[in-house]
Amino acid sequence: MKWLVVAVPAGLAAALVLKNMLRKDTPSDTPTPSHEEQQKQVRLRAALGLCAGLAPYALTYCAGVRESLAAPADVSPLEWTLRWSALPLATMASQVMNVGNTRFASPNAITGKNSEDVELPKRILQNTLEQTVLWIGANAALSTYLSPTQSAFIPLNAATFVIARLIFIHGYTQQPNNAGGRAPGFAMTFLPNIVVIAQAVLKLVNQDAPLLIASA
Repeated sequence: MKWLVVAVPAGLAAALVLKNMLRKDTPSDTPTPSHEEQQKQVRLRAALGLCAGLAPYALTYCAGVRESLAAPADVSPLEWTLRWSALPLATMASQVMNVGNTRFASPNAITGKNSEDVELPKRILQNTLEQTVLWIGANAALSTYLSPTQSAFIPLNAATFVIARLIFIHGYTQQPNNAGGRAPGFAMTFLPNIVVIAQAVLKLVNQDAPLLIASA
């Protein structure tokens, strides 16, 4: 099960890179929707993104998933969280590389001048940095309240984060002028992060407060 949690995001990342390499048209070929249309798209796609981002909670109610992904007996939930932070960190590192490669390929940017070529990659990197910091901090805080069985949530949440970021990157790259393009990926990372933070704060105030994660 652990290899599958890593392989699925990795496979999707490879497919996204290949698709962009084979793409012949450019994002500017797509007409920009009106403000009202973009608002409608953001509401709908953000709601869908939130539902997808909460999938790890549902999966913890499957006994087989809990048994396969729970931390080993000699590893605390906090240590387990730090280990699985490698997936969000790898996602962020890939965007650092993307900015560097884009700058290298741009005649203006490579000399240190401001260039529109790197503006979009920089925006994606900035957002990914913010979400990665939130993910690591929020999940580390929540993990201090998790039982060994509940620690299975962490790998699921890490894999979901990577998939969500790929959706965000794809949507933003293909529709840079349409908020609806990046809405599902953004919501799929940011809103679940808020849910994790809310649970950690609730447990801080009330140790007996229940969690959304299945324990048995």
